Amino acid sequence: MQVVNRRACIPSSWGRWLHQQQEEEKKKKKKKKKKKKKKKKKHQMLRLVEDDADTFAERAEMYYKKRPQLVSMIEDFRRAHRSLAVRYDQLKSGGAARRVAAPCRLDRSWARSISSNKGEVEPRNSASDSSSSEEDDPEQGGERRTRETPDADLGTLMMGEVERLKEENAALKSEIAGKDEEKRDVIRQLALSLQILTEERAGLRMYIKDGKKKKKKGAISEFGKLLRKLFGWQ
Repeated sequence: MQVVNRRACIPSSWGRWLHQQQEEEKKKKKKKKKKKKKKKKKHQMLRLVEDDADTFAERAEMYYKKRPQLVSMIEDFRRAHRSLAVRYDQLKSGGAARRVAAPCRLDRSWARSISSNKGEVEPRNSASDSSSSEEDDPEQGGERRTRETPDADLGTLMMGEVERLKEENAALKSEIAGKDEEKRDVIRQLALSLQILTEERAGLRMYIKDGKKKKKKGAISEFGKLLRKLFGWQ
């Protein structure tokens, strides 16, 4: 009876595992870059929102000047959040499909390795050997768990990133709502000040107009008195 070399297919499996590890490292580096870029954009938005002015008028003017830039940043943030959510769904569905298909591929490769070592083997025996080898060989089971673990970790990381982005979006929306309310207060105060100034201006005009009329009447009456004294008019 020949001894079956159960490690015959391990090198190719290790090659696939190493390739997957390299891909995971690349994804992690890209993710760190994106995270750093998003953090920079978030700080820029906060600087735009948190800038204060000395007066209400300056604050309102600053808000209107920076509003298009702030809206553009929020739109970029929303698009990044949407792409992350889509990518998470794709990775989740792809990971489930790989986990379903992986046992079938392992069974076929294990059966081929056994048949190449033994020579002529019955299909029933090769299937039973492949199933028993899956139970007896802990290294291959550990390898499969290693392949499944990065997908689960990546899914968890993506879910955490999506939740964090949702919280940041909610915080930004609340800050923008607060700034909108502050802008409305500024506009109301400016409108009230403008109304007061308009009323004061109208009052001053009426006062000047009445003063001119009284002065004119007084001058006419004085001139009439002088004429009456000169000519003895009654």
